[in-house]
Amino acid sequence: YIQYPEFNHSVSLRRTKDMFFVYNIVANNEIWDLSGFLPGVEEDYLLGFLGYNSDYRIVLEDLVSGQGIARFARAYLKNIGRDGLFDEFIETGKNKIRGETVSLAFNYGNDEQKEVAGAVYRKISKYLGMGIAALIFKKGEKRDIEWTKKDWDYWSNIREIILGGFIQEAGREADLLISGANDYLLSIGLDNVRIRKASLPSKTAGLLGGIVYLISQGVISPYSLTAQKSGIISVDFGRSQLGSAISLISINKDDDARPVISTVYTEIQPVDIALDQQPYSEDIKDRDALVAQFIRNIAQAIDYAKEEGIMLSKSIIFSSPGMLDEEGYFIAGTEYLPQWQRKDGFHLGTEIAKGLDRLGYYDFKVWVLNDGNAAALGNIYYGDMEFSSNLIAYIGLGSGVGAGLIEKK
Repeated sequence: YIQYPEFNHSVSLRRTKDMFFVYNIVANNEIWDLSGFLPGVEEDYLLGFLGYNSDYRIVLEDLVSGQGIARFARAYLKNIGRDGLFDEFIETGKNKIRGETVSLAFNYGNDEQKEVAGAVYRKISKYLGMGIAALIFKKGEKRDIEWTKKDWDYWSNIREIILGGFIQEAGREADLLISGANDYLLSIGLDNVRIRKASLPSKTAGLLGGIVYLISQGVISPYSLTAQKSGIISVDFGRSQLGSAISLISINKDDDARPVISTVYTEIQPVDIALDQQPYSEDIKDRDALVAQFIRNIAQAIDYAKEEGIMLSKSIIFSSPGMLDEEGYFIAGTEYLPQWQRKDGFHLGTEIAKGLDRLGYYDFKVWVLNDGNAAALGNIYYGDMEFSSNLIAYIGLGSGVGAGLIEKK
């Protein structure tokens, strides 16, 4: 249903006083593989510093994602001869520094731990600013997913950026990352570009944004759903966590263009398969295990709805990383997901619906939306933020890097 690489689709209507705004998802939103944003000398240094082969091309995700921050921190500590400095913050059962480890050291460590973690975040904030600048100046390259000229043109016009993912729920490091990136942009003359912290947690934004999308497409009508105690299931899948919710939808009499969404059920659980460990799995059994977890998660929500007397819509929205074609098949951006793409004969929405049928939950249809676009819609439509620009970018930092680009008309 989502069209790439050239995509311009009406998403929703929002009334403000006597004006109606139409929000469009525009351009390819896969920015994780942006390369060529580092000066050659600095990239050559980082290849050795981070332990990459000399012929590797560093991409944005390698530096600003949770995994990238962790790898940079490990290299930084080794470089200053303080390998074990953050060990007390390493999660039990894990044997190396993760993104969360650096956060804990920065927020709760001693003076030295805070200083070193802060140095890591300041460096990462600069790389984030450099990546954004490369998008605006069209000076980067796309390593894996090619963009059209139209895609580059859209991204070059961004002036307002929502930074989400772990940022919204992070501690002081969120402010350091945002201020550092803004300072870098200011230092190179981009004083008209502003990065702001997302107002909604990542999972909340994705779950709400998915529902906005279904309403906008006419798949569900808030007017029909409010005739009785009715709701919809939304699911947000990331590399490390799977979230699901049941939301009741009503109409605000003061603003009937924007439905009120009340979440009455949430379930967030770890993803059963480790997706952030290389080499990535290509085992179809791992794919089947993931899909089985999705089905169990949704079935649990359906059972809850039955117990509470909630009449569910037969449409389920599922937001996920990855680039989709017009028929809802994944075609790129899923390298860490086993046999997940169209070329593998795999259609996620169909497989989930079939699995629900086998368990006796009949006639559900699963709509799949890119998670970056879902989080962008959730923050723009329901977040506590005002925008002066008609083009709003969302960048979500998590295990990877997601994004969305929304145009207001």
